[in-house]
Amino acid sequence: MSTKVCFLGNGETCKTSYLNYLTQGTYPRVHRYTPTLGVEVVPVAGTPYVIWDIAGQERYGGMHDGYYIGSNRVIFFADASNNETVDALEKWLRDYKRVCDQSVSDDMAILLTKCDMAVEEVVHRCKDFAKQHKIRCFQISLVDDTRFRVPSLTQIFA
Repeated sequence: MSTKVCFLGNGETCKTSYLNYLTQGTYPRVHRYTPTLGVEVVPVAGTPYVIWDIAGQERYGGMHDGYYIGSNRVIFFADASNNETVDALEKWLRDYKRVCDQSVSDDMAILLTKCDMAVEEVVHRCKDFAKQHKIRCFQISLVDDTRFRVPSLTQIFA
């Protein structure tokens, strides 16, 4: 039986880069942003997880609700150097809960990405949001994984 996990967050918050890390064991050292168009559905080998990497751009917003249906877990993404991505977490959480009626915070997590370029105020705001909603928050960097370890899905949902 597979477990559907939605990756949600604004564009350029490393959702697809984290997916590449999970499925290929690598991430791009030189990054050229290419937005996801709609959704990319990818099984993670050796796990029960099927990832739904959902486009974060506003122009695809009307399609999001349909992608959430049947989701068992969710990871919200925010950029540690960009306040707008943390502000948007409230909308992503509200929309997801509206469709999935999800109330168990154990099935949710936040990945605060780009921590190698973090702005302390943004980090604190994200941690406060996570604490307020009882959602686990992981600080990661796909560039500097010596200071900011990148967790597996098993570690996130343990």
